[in-house]
Amino acid sequence: MWDYLGGGFPRHFGVDDKPRCPNCGELTFLSRRSPAGQHALDYERQRFTCPACGLELERVVDADGFGVALEDS
Repeated sequence: MWDYLGGGFPRHFGVDDKPRCPNCGELTFLSRRSPAGQHALDYERQRFTCPACGLELERVVDADGFGVALEDS
């Protein structure tokens, strides 16, 4: 999803995603974004937190927000 914020810069990496918590089913929120190791320009590590049960989920995504598996991330 492209969401333009001031200055016309698109929000990449699927930052508007809200996956469901596998523990309780509530929507999670993006609580942390960081570069994915040596792939920092192409991939991002994201942490989602469930407000209901506190479970934290982590994923690595490309610039379009699609999940990827990096062996050395």
